[in-house]
Amino acid sequence: MQFTQAFDLPFPRAAVWAALQDLESVARCMPGASLDGPPVEGKLKGAIAIKLGPMGASFGGEGSVAMDPATQSGTITGAGTDRKSGSRAKGSASFTVSEPDPGSTRVTVEVDYQLAGALAQFNRGGIVQDLASRLTAAFAENLKGMIAARQPAPAEGAETPAPPPAPPPQASLDAGALIWAMIKGWFARLFGR
Repeated sequence: MQFTQAFDLPFPRAAVWAALQDLESVARCMPGASLDGPPVEGKLKGAIAIKLGPMGASFGGEGSVAMDPATQSGTITGAGTDRKSGSRAKGSASFTVSEPDPGSTRVTVEVDYQLAGALAQFNRGGIVQDLASRLTAAFAENLKGMIAARQPAPAEGAETPAPPPAPPPQASLDAGALIWAMIKGWFARLFGR
């Protein structure tokens, strides 16, 4: 399955690109994701934990990352297995960083993945698109907080409010809560509330 997501950040392109080089910190911005350490020669190991109502899964696996500073783009590929359910996932995420306006940066992510096993039953287009949108929004908000915390302090005498601290990453992606929010939204639209 494939989908594309994009989000804007109120920082210059150079600041966003620099932040994206710190993959361990970027992984902590993704709900439920973690790396075992920094990439070694483009290879990485990590996990992502998700919760679907009473059922939880933790996909552990390996991947690779390739960054292209010339085009400010990159690709992360990986595969993992959840030992409890026997489900397997593999995929890639390609991203580009652009600056549509000075001081504002757009990150566009194209994801292509396959899911097999018990959790494949949740692999339906509408559910995946809504989950992807909500996950992207949470990731973008956490990344924004991380970049804001790294910005240099304002010049002495300048009154600029301190940026809010980056929210702590969630222990796991609670897909069940996201699906419930989607269902409530669907009923609200259906009944005009």
